[in-house]
Amino acid sequence: MSTRSSRHAAPEPTLRRAAQPETTLEVSLRGRGALGTRVGPYQLERVLGHGGMGTVYLASRADHEYEKRVAIKLIKSGLATENLMTRFRVERQILAKLDHPNIARMFDGGVTEAGEPYFVMEYVAGALPLDEYCDENELNVRQRLEVFRQVCEAVQYAHRFLVVHRDLKPGNVLVSRHGLVKLMDFGIAKDLMAGAVSEQALDAGYGRSMTPRYASPEQMNGGAIGTASDIYSLGVILYELLTGCAPYHAGDHDLEELRRQVCEEEPVGMQRRLTPRNEPGLSEVQRQQLLRSRGWKNLRAMRGALVGDLEWIVRKAMVKEPQRRYASVEQLSADVRRHLTGLPVMAAPDHLGYRLKKQFGRHKVAAGVAAALLVAIVGFAVSMAVLAGRVASERDRVARERERAEQVSQFLGRMFQVSYPNEARGNTAMARDLLRQAVREAGPRFAHQPKVLATVLWTLGEAYRNLAIPSEAIPLLERALAMQMEQYGASSPEVAEVLLSLGQAYGAREEWAQAERRLRQAVSIRSAELGEDAEATIQARRALARVLRATGQERDAEQILRSAVVRLRARGNDIDLAGAQLELGGLLASRGVLREAEDLARESLALRRKVFGEDHLSVAESLDALGEVLLLEDKALMAEPHLKQALALRRRLLGDGHELTARSMERLALAEEAVGQTAEAERLLREALGTERRMWSAGHRELLSVLEQNAGFLSRHGRTAEAGPLWDEALAIARRSLPHDSARLERLEKKAANPASR
Repeated sequence: MSTRSSRHAAPEPTLRRAAQPETTLEVSLRGRGALGTRVGPYQLERVLGHGGMGTVYLASRADHEYEKRVAIKLIKSGLATENLMTRFRVERQILAKLDHPNIARMFDGGVTEAGEPYFVMEYVAGALPLDEYCDENELNVRQRLEVFRQVCEAVQYAHRFLVVHRDLKPGNVLVSRHGLVKLMDFGIAKDLMAGAVSEQALDAGYGRSMTPRYASPEQMNGGAIGTASDIYSLGVILYELLTGCAPYHAGDHDLEELRRQVCEEEPVGMQRRLTPRNEPGLSEVQRQQLLRSRGWKNLRAMRGALVGDLEWIVRKAMVKEPQRRYASVEQLSADVRRHLTGLPVMAAPDHLGYRLKKQFGRHKVAAGVAAALLVAIVGFAVSMAVLAGRVASERDRVARERERAEQVSQFLGRMFQVSYPNEARGNTAMARDLLRQAVREAGPRFAHQPKVLATVLWTLGEAYRNLAIPSEAIPLLERALAMQMEQYGASSPEVAEVLLSLGQAYGAREEWAQAERRLRQAVSIRSAELGEDAEATIQARRALARVLRATGQERDAEQILRSAVVRLRARGNDIDLAGAQLELGGLLASRGVLREAEDLARESLALRRKVFGEDHLSVAESLDALGEVLLLEDKALMAEPHLKQALALRRRLLGDGHELTARSMERLALAEEAVGQTAEAERLLREALGTERRMWSAGHRELLSVLEQNAGFLSRHGRTAEAGPLWDEALAIARRSLPHDSARLERLEKKAANPASR
């Protein structure tokens, strides 16, 4: 929108677009010599934005290693307190575990020679803040809602990792010129699984963590913050995208009055915001621009469009009490989708007239013909009764879904917000304690609500599986499966979801027969319900292919993966395509088809660099895979730089104490050994083993691989006395954790029985 409303009178500190005119601050900083100087390997080029904490610069690589443009946030040296540095570390840990195309990434951080802390962030060239993008491109209401759903996807992804953003606003959501959303600035985000650091202490030094205009009532009052707070902020953003106005009359200049309105008053109805006498701050020129940009014919049509679904959706997201808002961002996004497709929204009042209107609205031609015929026949009443029954059924189903999701969300949210102030949280041991507590409470809590209990059990089973504890996951998933089958039927989507989780959990324990059976069932249900081209079906087939490969059914696995690559390429899904290419390449490499495997690894690497940039964990995975193929081709000298880059990326993004970093050490050690750097290879293997021992308890099956690698290295270099205890430890773990008919166990037993073969 070329003419801005009054809410833009005081621009917020945010990462602005590249075309922003040079500011007075930029001139001042250039005079002091900040521009043109280096921060790490980057050179500062110009100012992108600035605010209370510091300044954001556009920068480019100055060491000629590769071309890369980034955004660097320099923190004012006077603000570099211990608390702020702690927050930097928290943000870095948060971003390290968030891998989503709609979430911008932080690549690095440190301290300049002048003692100023800095962040190196993803730079989105030509991007605009969310509201400016929608206005300047004159997006209509439907287009705005579709962009808003991208924002919801990013926030929902963060919530799945128990990360609350706490500062959602248009300025922290950039949109590229191609319409790709990037959620920015997790600087004040809260990790619900890493609560050892006091939020009060972190906030000390620069005020309470929020932007008042988008803050929830609980943020304004200093209350407990959970995912519901982000849902409130999304409601405010949606309100502004639709109306061009803020939901409350008070402005940022009167924070106490704004706090009172947010906590005590209902937001102004969206349609009333567009009425001249109620919104004098919105000029007639701006109203006409609103009409044109959002595709409305006149002011009456514009106000009418905001009555009903959209008003209910926004109001439910902005309810004062957190427990009465949408139970998840996914629910909010689903309601927006329901509105777009003409379905009843969950936020709507439950009355028959509304449901009938929606049914007829979706089928206007059929409804018109039916009405003409029904008027002329006696069966009118009967037909309407049938239709009303269907509408009531849809209403009841939506209500049940809503209630079940709310109960699950509240239960799990309460579990994972338990505070352990004297213990370090965020580690596997603490996560297991919380999960055990949730399992103990779930049965009694939902004894008379089997559908809710089944969903809770599946969620907890997935959590155990993601923590690499399949032995704990499987019993929960089996219980969830039995309950889902009883409640929904053997061929329901809910059953397919649990079968997929269960198959992968059995695969992690190398119980291949069970894994294959469960995954084939999941594939059958999804292909029948969704079709072969659906991404959910492709996902299940890829999981099945991994099991088939492990059990020697490589031809069948190859056929599945080749089909997945073709289908994902046709869908333009570069993210999943890159993963499928790595899986197919790994299978081909194991069969000696090395040239094609190398090509697939290179294409996967190129795709991920295009989507994610240079500094990303997915890029590290592709680099590792390419290095591994090159090693198999006896191209160790070519493999070494790729594996070194992968390790450097993981060290920087995850730290030295992460499992993936240790795996990179193992692969690089193989390359170093192949090029004759045996001392460096041994150092890397010992470091990897030490890292894994610190991560896992003695006897954990995750130690098996690194023990084999270390023992194998020592055996190859004639140090069998040193290797023996490692082989024995690996064998003991394998006997406890692998099926008795496992090929891997058989191989280890042979090495234990024949020291010379070690």
